[in-house]
Amino acid sequence: MLRKMLGVTLRDTLRNEEVRRRTTVMTSVATVVEQNKLRWYGHVLRNKKEDVVKQAWDEPLRGKRNRGR
Repeated sequence: MLRKMLGVTLRDTLRNEEVRRRTTVMTSVATVVEQNKLRWYGHVLRNKKEDVVKQAWDEPLRGKRNRGR
């Protein structure tokens, strides 16, 4: 969302820290989003092995991804 606001694409090779620095108004939103991701990650780690989310998280990726669209 921040990259879209700045008109910056992933090909511009700007680090996320730099994008956040340029949008000082949105720093609190970015922080909240990162905290929520970490909180969810903590829940996944504490799940039982039988839980579907835990199984998907622990499953190694197989094969190769297609290139681009």
